[in-house]
Amino acid sequence: MNIQNRKRVAKGSVLVFSLIILSIMLSAALSILSVTLMEKKSSFSTEKSVQAFDVAQSGMELVTQEMWKDVSLTDFSSLNTAISGNACAISGGVVSITKSIAGGTTELTFKDVDGADVTDCGANVSTIASVRSVGTFAGSSRAIEIAVRRCFTRVMTTNPRDIVFDSNTKSVWTNADLATLSKIDVSTGAIVDYSSSAKTHKGSVGMAFDDHTDSVWIANYDDHTVSQVNTDTGATTTSVAIPSAASHPYGVAYDPIEQSVWVTDDLGKVYKIDVNNPPATAAASTSVGNTPLGVAYGDGFVWVANAKDDTVSKVDARTGAVKSTFNVTKNPYGVAYDSATKSVWVTSSASKEISIIDTTVSGSVSKIAGAAAANGPRGIAFDPITSSIWVADYSDTAVTRIDVSTKTVALSVSLSNHPSGVAYDPATKSVWVTDGTSAVYKIDLMCSND
Repeated sequence: MNIQNRKRVAKGSVLVFSLIILSIMLSAALSILSVTLMEKKSSFSTEKSVQAFDVAQSGMELVTQEMWKDVSLTDFSSLNTAISGNACAISGGVVSITKSIAGGTTELTFKDVDGADVTDCGANVSTIASVRSVGTFAGSSRAIEIAVRRCFTRVMTTNPRDIVFDSNTKSVWTNADLATLSKIDVSTGAIVDYSSSAKTHKGSVGMAFDDHTDSVWIANYDDHTVSQVNTDTGATTTSVAIPSAASHPYGVAYDPIEQSVWVTDDLGKVYKIDVNNPPATAAASTSVGNTPLGVAYGDGFVWVANAKDDTVSKVDARTGAVKSTFNVTKNPYGVAYDSATKSVWVTSSASKEISIIDTTVSGSVSKIAGAAAANGPRGIAFDPITSSIWVADYSDTAVTRIDVSTKTVALSVSLSNHPSGVAYDPATKSVWVTDGTSAVYKIDLMCSND
């Protein structure tokens, strides 16, 4: 009897022990299952987050690539079109561009140089200082924000021809044959139209800025005058007549040492006008070559391109005496002085060449052709930031940057129309180019190597 009882107790203990073991195993299995489910859920959540980040990054890359390469961009609506976005809209009071990417959506917002949200789809894209991209994928969102630099900016205007930088109002001025005159803020791209006061500037061509009286001087080809324009008001303060009614003033250059402007006319003379006391009729003149057009000041001399005898005259800016005459390429047009190598660069659209006068080696003249000279070089300007000469290539609808040391092309930017005028802007470290039809382009020199 005692033996049977002991057997029953033993069997009961085994059963209890087995139940305990099974309970422990079941609990462990349930715990493993719970951990597995949590890991799967976490993995899925991480995957969605990664995909949301990829969408945000893709949107950011689209915007920055367009801003770097597309010179035709003007406002945020055109940026939306360029990236094939869904729309440029105002969301919560700020500009918002959305785009569907890889099963997700990116929303792009922008801040200007003052750190304020951009609130107008019609605002110029040159105001962008940073971009924020929020990517959303399957309910998960990730955001990234970066500072950006706008390498190329297009400002729409009417028939721009020549262009000049004004250090007084930190603007560039552009004119046209059709008596239009505009001032463009170099930081914001905002335009002030002075066409109503420019009706007296008939057939305006060359321009120069005078930092002594803070004026822009404009050669009026058709009415044989030179106008002095106040850069604060846009009003014409002085009109200086060129003596001969048969002459046509063309190029203008400013000499800061003598505080004078020099104006070429097509009857073979260049006139010197005192900016402090401009006369009613220009008197002080120097006879140069046949049909002088382009003119530039550099290192105490005035350099004049004589289009019909293929020469450049070197004129003493103090005395007005012609010191030297250099034979250059056919039909010289634009002139620029390069302070880095102390050379004078001269364009010629007729011969598709550029002449370089080395002022340090007895005026030796060299020439470059081919890609470096462009196909139809016209306007020309020196940029001390990159030590380059910028050439407006009218025929190839491009602007070219030439390294003054190697005399090779460092950059070529295609434009939509035929560029003619070029100006260096030290305020924003940029070069501005007119296209002769409808726009002025700003090229940021800090990223012009890219």
